[in-house]
Amino acid sequence: MLTTAGPSASLTCSRSCLLSRSATGASSTMGTRPFLWVWWGSQVPAAAATNPHPAPGRSAEANRCRFPTRAAVVPQAKAMTANLRSLLGAALIFYLVAVVNDAAAMYVLSAVAVAVLLVCFFLTRLTIRGVSFDFAVPVLRGLPGTPMAGAVTVRNAGALRRPGLSFEALLQNHTLPHASIPISYPFPALEPRSITEWHVQWWPPHRGHYTVRHARLVASDPLGIFRRGTRPAEGAGFWVLPKTVDLREAMPLEMLFAMVPSAVGLSQRGGAEFLGVRPHQPGDDLRQVHWKLTAHTGELLVREYRLQPELTITLWL
Repeated sequence: MLTTAGPSASLTCSRSCLLSRSATGASSTMGTRPFLWVWWGSQVPAAAATNPHPAPGRSAEANRCRFPTRAAVVPQAKAMTANLRSLLGAALIFYLVAVVNDAAAMYVLSAVAVAVLLVCFFLTRLTIRGVSFDFAVPVLRGLPGTPMAGAVTVRNAGALRRPGLSFEALLQNHTLPHASIPISYPFPALEPRSITEWHVQWWPPHRGHYTVRHARLVASDPLGIFRRGTRPAEGAGFWVLPKTVDLREAMPLEMLFAMVPSAVGLSQRGGAEFLGVRPHQPGDDLRQVHWKLTAHTGELLVREYRLQPELTITLWL
């Protein structure tokens, strides 16, 4: 359930969105490839923004991974996007054709291509300016293959709507480096002077210690020509540990005795080490009678064993 409320906005959406790692909107099956699920979100006044899912025994503020409240815009060192290369190539071709053929229309098309580049560039800078965010992981321990939740709080301090924003982060696994989880989540347009809190879920496929790396907000123009992000921030982490189960709940007791041969003697005879024979006494189990010696001596004799105080079982994980 998505509800937004602001000085000049009112929107209600009752349909959840399932996003893949690439944030294309296509659903993905659970497996070794983790994917991101949009849980819910809300836009609330700045004074009412809190974390609704604190971990047991810890306050919401103690579990929050604080990031810079001021979005410091830094240039991106990545290679040019495909759309940027295409538009630059088109502008260059139009200009060369105009110079060779002295065609005024080609000059106009070249100028239009350059104007589109400039508009998209400044639109990207304007979108990211005045925006800050927090990312919190309320529950600091999870299980492999089970969902874990996080909260992304985005603040729009400006007087303009901010479309084209997305949140990107890398959940780095320090135990198994190849099991790191990249997450990407595109936001809808942010209303002016509002705070939006989104709850997302991810499925860690492997156990280990995860930390939040390279978390940032990224702005993009409608044509996808430029990408500009806030300064990457680092945050606290969480643990993904194997499930602990009681040995008696993991398998039937008969299977444990079958795995450990000495346990059979313990369950049936009351001991594991054979000591000798003794005369039969009332209450002795007839299964312990040594029938061969009884036939030779004519007296009912039973086997006697040394009792073991405990049974040691080794499990290989």
